[in-house]
Amino acid sequence: MIWFDRELRKDDYVLGCTLFQIGDPAGWRSFDLEPIADWLAAYLKGVAHALDLGPASR
Repeated sequence: MIWFDRELRKDDYVLGCTLFQIGDPAGWRSFDLEPIADWLAAYLKGVAHALDLGPASR
């Protein structure tokens, strides 16, 4: 995920990406983010803080 985030940041055209899904993957196990949800939330908070993304820029 960290590598993917860094690669996306290299392209000024990319605004972001959508990751899914939390819980009950039923056929979408490889897309289930629940096992890393706490880590992902902490990472995103750290990135927002490092980039100084306040409420006005969200």
